[in-house]
Amino acid sequence: MPKLRNAKEILEECYTEGIIQDKELIETGRIKSMIEFSDALIESAKKITENLKKQDMKWSVAYIMYYDAFHELTEALIAFDKKKISNHQCLFSYLFLKYPSLDFDWNFLEKIRTQRNGIHYYGSFIHYFEWKSIEVNFKLYINSLRKLIKKKLDTFED
Repeated sequence: MPKLRNAKEILEECYTEGIIQDKELIETGRIKSMIEFSDALIESAKKITENLKKQDMKWSVAYIMYYDAFHELTEALIAFDKKKISNHQCLFSYLFLKYPSLDFDWNFLEKIRTQRNGIHYYGSFIHYFEWKSIEVNFKLYINSLRKLIKKKLDTFED
C-alpha cells in the first residue's frame, strides 16, 4: 500500500521536480475565461443530474464536471501568484498550503483527486450516494474559490 503523504511533503517534491513553473504575467483575461468555463461546467453538470436514477453512470460525468470546474478555478487562483502547475496533486497541495484562509481539508482534496483518477484510469464510477457524500463540500469549495478570485480581480480593475 502506498504511503500517504501530507501536502507539505508533496509540495516540496513538486518544487524539487520542477513541476511548479513561474510565469511572467498575470493574465486577467484568461482568468475571467477560466471562471466562465468553470461556470459552464457546473451548469452542464446540474442539467445532467436532473431526474437521474441513483445507479446511473452519468453521476460520474457530473462528478468529473464539478472536479474540472474546481480544478479550473484552482488554476485561475494560482495564476495570480504567477504559477503554472500541471500536476493535480501538486496544484492542490499548493492551494492547500498557500491559501490556508480558505480552510480546505487536505483529505477532501485527496479524496476528490483519487476518485477522479479512479473514474478516468481504473473504471471506478461514482453513483448517487458517493456524489451526495461530497456534493456540499464541492459546492462550498467552488464558491470559496470563485469569491476569492473575483476579489483579486477587483484589485486589478480599480
